[in-house]
Amino acid sequence: MAMKIEISSILTYSRPKTRLVLSVVGLFFSLIIISSVFQSFYDINSLLKENKSEDGFEYLQISKEIGISTSLGLTSSSFSSSEINTIKSQDFIDDVGPLFSNDFRVYGQFAGNSFDMFFTSVKNSFIDSDLSSFRWKKGDKIVPVILSNQFVTLLNHAVLPSQGRRPIPKIAIKQAVVDLDLTKGRELLKTKARVVGFSDRISSVLVPKSFLDFANQELSGKTDSRVSMLILKVIDSRSKSLLRFLSQNDYEISGELPLFDNAKSILEIVTVILFVFGSLLLILSIALNLSQLKLIVIENQDRLKMLILLGYSPKSIANSILRLVVIVLTIILLIVFCCVGFLFVWIYDFIEVYNLGSVKLNAITFIIPVFLVTMLIFMTNRSLKKYINYN
Repeated sequence: MAMKIEISSILTYSRPKTRLVLSVVGLFFSLIIISSVFQSFYDINSLLKENKSEDGFEYLQISKEIGISTSLGLTSSSFSSSEINTIKSQDFIDDVGPLFSNDFRVYGQFAGNSFDMFFTSVKNSFIDSDLSSFRWKKGDKIVPVILSNQFVTLLNHAVLPSQGRRPIPKIAIKQAVVDLDLTKGRELLKTKARVVGFSDRISSVLVPKSFLDFANQELSGKTDSRVSMLILKVIDSRSKSLLRFLSQNDYEISGELPLFDNAKSILEIVTVILFVFGSLLLILSIALNLSQLKLIVIENQDRLKMLILLGYSPKSIANSILRLVVIVLTIILLIVFCCVGFLFVWIYDFIEVYNLGSVKLNAITFIIPVFLVTMLIFMTNRSLKKYINYN
């Protein structure tokens, strides 16, 4: 075996190593790019599917754009019943969930800290959280609350660190009880609240509608709540008809899904560009490798004849070269696996930190480079048969 390896060394001894190194480096980067593109595309689609509801619908949170006329009191920032009905009648909208808001001031106290809050309420069918504890009736001492995950992320990664405090895990947040003072004019209502769940869909503080109606009645003498935001249940949040309708009526979209959709569009374009670039780099690398192989054989005709006279068969000479190629490609493949693995760990940690969902390492990420390397070995073997003339 040692002699066979020496044969390949003899044939490549006098050749400049620059082109060989460039072809190997090009092959390495092309395999990393192509593997990463497939893994990224899989991750993007996985995250998008997670952020869709089980029934296949998407949910958008909209509000009216605040302009000068709104600031001057000439127009209202709330949705009227007729406006809600008009929105609901659109073919591209399956259902509408009004987000009812409090008509009083909410003042919270916890662990010596005081803060203002606001409450909203929506039909349970629009809430993407466990509702088993999300119930309230008159006489209950604690109001169940559902918080936005965006709020928790902002709290733990921006607000608390800026104050020199440690992040608070969700399990601790759910154990905390907040004292509430609800006021309207001279009216005051004291109660307590506790977080019972978290939502990705709704970027506000949710309370049961029964409590919101009760508090409005007690403090304002009426149960009617203003509707400043709407939740739209749609099949395709990127529908041109939907986006045109929202734009024409000066409705602003908020929430997580639009961000994911825009990110998906951008990332899809980026992944296609990277895939094309990686494929071109791979083709050039393979062509360069095969051309280098051909040049090695052509430039070493005298040495090949000498080796044959010494008793080496053309097949054994070709196998020696092929064995060296297999060793080099195997090393490249292992390094590619390590690089892709480290990249996945970094992406996974990023997704976990920002609570974007969960991703898994796809087998196709490793199958593709193995397949490409196998094809290159096969092509090298065929080329050696052709150039060294053996069957």
